[in-house]
Amino acid sequence: MPIVTQTDKRTGITYAYDTTYSWDKEKQQSRSKRVCVGKVGPETGDIVPTRGRAKKGSKSTSGKPAKTGPKPFVETRHLYYGATYLLNEFANELGLAQVSDSVFPKHTNSFYLWPFI
Repeated sequence: MPIVTQTDKRTGITYAYDTTYSWDKEKQQSRSKRVCVGKVGPETGDIVPTRGRAKKGSKSTSGKPAKTGPKPFVETRHLYYGATYLLNEFANELGLAQVSDSVFPKHTNSFYLWPFI
């Protein structure tokens, strides 16, 4: 099985492929199957294996444990303040909250901009 090298024009990296040739009797044409082995080192010319190309049965080179089972459930919450929060902050900053408390004493500590609710 010959090793064929090909340079990627976009990145300039040279990749090494293991090539297998066969003859298709129906179409009377030769066929080739290429599997990426790795990339060729620019200085030494050695083939450096690329990630995720380990053969079946060999141990993973990444050093990470294999994934087992689903991920644990994590509780999430979505807090929505909306326009009411924003307008109340403006009212506090401008002093409208104190004015509405003096005008509408029954509705103290309620929505400052909507005292009739």
